[in-house]
Amino acid sequence: MEETRRLGDTRPADARLLRSLEDIEGAAQRGDYAGAVEQISRAAELFVEWGFDLPLDRLEGLLRFLDAHEPDHPWILYHLAWVWSTQRRHSLALVTLKRAEQRFGSLLEGEELRRARFLCKMAAGVVHEREGLFEEARESIRQALEVGGVRARQGPRSVSEQRWTEHDPSGMISFWLDALHVYEEMGLSASAARACHNLGTRLLDRGEPIPARRYLEKAWELKLGGGSRMALANTLNSLGQVERHLGLTERAAQHLGEALRLGEDLGHETLRSYVLNNLAELHRDQGKFDAAAEKYQESLEIKQRMENVFGLAHTYASQADLLLLVGEPSEARAVAERAVALRVPAPDPVENARLLSTQARTRLADDEPAGRVAEDLRVLTADLETYDTKGELAVALWWLAACLLRMDDHLAAGRSMAKALDLAAEHRLEHLLALHVAVCPEVLRAGLIDSDDYEVASTLEAVVQAKPWESRPRHEPSVRPVLGSRLFGGLEVFLDEKEVPLATWRSKKAVSLLALLVHHRGDPVHREQAMEWLWPEGDPERSGRNLNVALTALRRGLERVDPRGSSVLERQGSFYRILPDALGEIDVLRFLDLHAEAGRLAQAEDVKGALSVTEEALDLAAGEYLASEPYAEWAATERAHLQEMVIDLRLRAAEWNLELERPSRAAKHAGDALARERWRERAWSALMRAHAARGDRAAALRTFEECESTLEDELGIGPSPELIDLARSLRR
Repeated sequence: MEETRRLGDTRPADARLLRSLEDIEGAAQRGDYAGAVEQISRAAELFVEWGFDLPLDRLEGLLRFLDAHEPDHPWILYHLAWVWSTQRRHSLALVTLKRAEQRFGSLLEGEELRRARFLCKMAAGVVHEREGLFEEARESIRQALEVGGVRARQGPRSVSEQRWTEHDPSGMISFWLDALHVYEEMGLSASAARACHNLGTRLLDRGEPIPARRYLEKAWELKLGGGSRMALANTLNSLGQVERHLGLTERAAQHLGEALRLGEDLGHETLRSYVLNNLAELHRDQGKFDAAAEKYQESLEIKQRMENVFGLAHTYASQADLLLLVGEPSEARAVAERAVALRVPAPDPVENARLLSTQARTRLADDEPAGRVAEDLRVLTADLETYDTKGELAVALWWLAACLLRMDDHLAAGRSMAKALDLAAEHRLEHLLALHVAVCPEVLRAGLIDSDDYEVASTLEAVVQAKPWESRPRHEPSVRPVLGSRLFGGLEVFLDEKEVPLATWRSKKAVSLLALLVHHRGDPVHREQAMEWLWPEGDPERSGRNLNVALTALRRGLERVDPRGSSVLERQGSFYRILPDALGEIDVLRFLDLHAEAGRLAQAEDVKGALSVTEEALDLAAGEYLASEPYAEWAATERAHLQEMVIDLRLRAAEWNLELERPSRAAKHAGDALARERWRERAWSALMRAHAARGDRAAALRTFEECESTLEDELGIGPSPELIDLARSLRR
């Protein structure tokens, strides 16, 4: 056990795991081996939820120590299998899981046996998936469903899910969709987070960053409450990667920086190497080539030490694209060939295609005959279409167009480029493709673009020009105007404190778009989301045109007031926002600050101060949030949330006024709260006490009777005992 303790210096990723591990170690040190095994059994779900984040050497040392005293105990075997799987000793893990399941069958029965067998089947599914045995993985999860008594997923998949699974020869997207259902049914939130994370990363690999971001954000939200810094860091890393693909560089830098800090804090080298790789790609996209090269090198050194072949191949391929960008085609080709030699053939055919595509573009850049490269790219594009891998397919098509241009086959080049542009437009891949347009710009300059492709080609050209790869400086106004707004009671807008009449825009949808952007307070809004919110029943193609018209009207309206007005708006690929540093005072933000300040003053027992701040907040919130957009679904949640906060402040103001012996003011606030929501007993109570404090018991009792009638009519219930007692005391 001393050896186990020495290995325990590894910093754990989750405090609960550490406590569980220490309890088990304590029992083992006392010689209570049966008690230690019993604690391992009780912690099984916890270890399944967060088992990827345990200090593996320490856990393996403990398990081997216990195995010497309790040989072939199924829980010890089960957790040893998890350790060996995480160490990529897959065959040993699967054999050990089968032994564990057999031993469970001889020791347990009933519900305990069902639970243990379910855990073994789910573990086997994950191990099979890691080994690339996808058919076996799906069979394991089917058996787990059957053993665990979990209902199979009901109803048809969505249109998007059907498309993902139809073009997924490995079947792992289907696997993780089903696993997510199982985990949600079983209440395993951290495992559900892991399923969301895996779905997000697989969709990102396929070039579908929008749904990938949704799954990763869901994983992030689930992991925030779990306490595992390691699990959170993994998702922050992937979230940063998808945001880089979407051109959200500030957010990507924030999430990747946080993931790197967590990786360093945890001493987790594998995580650090992957975050460094994504940071290098972010630096590459920003034109910080020296910083990118440094991060790639650091990532490679870690992966070489850890003999991470998959990671090495991925980093070499990314490094090859950097070398193409800086004009080193021969070196890029050598690095790409190193990646292919390491990883092709691989269990994952998509990974093979990705590496071979990188090699093909470096061959073309290194002046290999275009016909030979084109033939290889045609085979690759056919494979990528089979796997429905949008991002890599768009890139391969772009380079195929470059080959065909060199061969003077302009018609075929135009078709290939049109397909690449269509994919970029449909799946928001402008920033992914921009790197390759910068390396191989002759395709855009060849004049092959037809009218259907013109808009996305122009967008792509703008994205490329916005990157620091070009020497031309971007014009930015030296000083932007400040855009302030009032949202309570309807939209009001100010540029440098000068009110802008809404009629300036001459378009209701332009005003709605402005309201939508102000509502998000500097956060980016995706183009598709804006179309869905502003034209919920509209045809996507027509909604896209309508959005372009509304954006143009919005910019022109701002410029009518101030020539610099449109500079407060920013486009990042397919995202739009009002720049945070251009946002002035917003009444809602002021209201939220005052609400928090009132709470702090009340906690400090400064009732007068809290009441003064509350009155100011209520004056701001006199009208309904964005009353000018009454049917906007995107505003409904915030409207309801703010209404709840206003009612809460009304009730507090009524109670504080009673405390300060100001019954008339208390009655007004209680009445205002009831005007919004008639079922609030707290408001009825405050109003009754206000009438009583003014010496009008009859009014107080009439208020009680009105409350009693209202609750019966609206909710079918009577007043609370406290309210009945208050009425009884008033009748004496």
